[in-house]
Amino acid sequence: MKNFSITAAVAMAVIVSGLFSCSTEVDLNAPKDTKTIVFGLLDSKADTQFIKINRTFLGEGNNFLYASIRDSVEYPFNQFTAKVEGINWQGQVVQSFPLDSITVNKRPGLFAQRQTVYYFVSDQLTGDNSYRLTIEFNNGENDVFALTNMIQNFEADNNIASPNTQGGVKLVLQNPGQDNVVYNELLRIRYNSTNNAKRYDAILRFHWIEKTWSGIPYSSDLVSEQPRSFDWQVGTQKIENPQTSIEIDYRVNAVGFFNALKTALGTTSNNISREIGRGPGMEEECFDFILTVGNEELNTWIDVNQPVTGIITERPFYSNIDGGLGLFASRTTQALHNLRTWGSTVNSTYDPKTKHEICLGLETFSLRFCSTSAQYDSDRPFYYLNRVW
Repeated sequence: MKNFSITAAVAMAVIVSGLFSCSTEVDLNAPKDTKTIVFGLLDSKADTQFIKINRTFLGEGNNFLYASIRDSVEYPFNQFTAKVEGINWQGQVVQSFPLDSITVNKRPGLFAQRQTVYYFVSDQLTGDNSYRLTIEFNNGENDVFALTNMIQNFEADNNIASPNTQGGVKLVLQNPGQDNVVYNELLRIRYNSTNNAKRYDAILRFHWIEKTWSGIPYSSDLVSEQPRSFDWQVGTQKIENPQTSIEIDYRVNAVGFFNALKTALGTTSNNISREIGRGPGMEEECFDFILTVGNEELNTWIDVNQPVTGIITERPFYSNIDGGLGLFASRTTQALHNLRTWGSTVNSTYDPKTKHEICLGLETFSLRFCSTSAQYDSDRPFYYLNRVW
């Protein structure tokens, strides 16, 4: 692991150059060593693993233009070979996966839209092994190595204890009036840690169908509709010992969901309606709970690259690539999908409080949410046809 200050390194270089040179001319494009840049996150749940392998570049003129040229950031074809090996606790290589390449189109931006991505196919990655990336160049120089452990895969996501499908996602406990709603201040997020996992980022994803009308919703022509979602960042948890399985339990105030949803969507046009859920037949299934789990290398990378908020503006630099720069780590995602606002038991337990608040609450009423669930809402006029549009 390399962990040092870029600012300090640059300052030292300036001081040294001043001590040993009397010339005021600086050649920014002097001969330099090309550095290999690697970014790869292995996932034991995925059957295909992708790794980006690029190189640094420098040229005469505007380097922003060079960034958009594919040959500037990629090595020539067949200049190197790469593989990922699985290594057991005895240090023996027990798996070997040569990397192949594919050309993909990314979103328009600073770098070339068509890029090369390297990959290998395997659904046999295991938390019992470490994984070593090796990049060997044909000229025998500048070889690159990286090593990471693997987060154990839990196929059934059964280490997530709460929320759950039986209980649903209850954000509101009472709706006595717009000014004194009782939000769930103890929304419990509870799960068991997994081997090699240092960081747990939890989000609650809310789904709806957004419709645009030519005039007043449901009284004019439908122009378009599309599924949309909003991610509420529940929070991040870290554990001191990634090798120890412990129960992680923390609680959040559900009022944060309504505030964040209002901020994200902003002002809504009068010809918009938003139907809670995933569409016909899935009007009640409007939430997902998603847990993204990262190992210690990934956690360090994220911490180092967070925005600087204090008065000290120096940013440390982190890389776990020997012979290059970048990150080679592991992560996985665990999720519970199609959660309701009231659970999955029989109709007699139906609890409309959370959905009522999303549709008619003080914070989100202007966002024009409604429900089209005839099975549960036909006798509740505050949701659908009788809503004041």
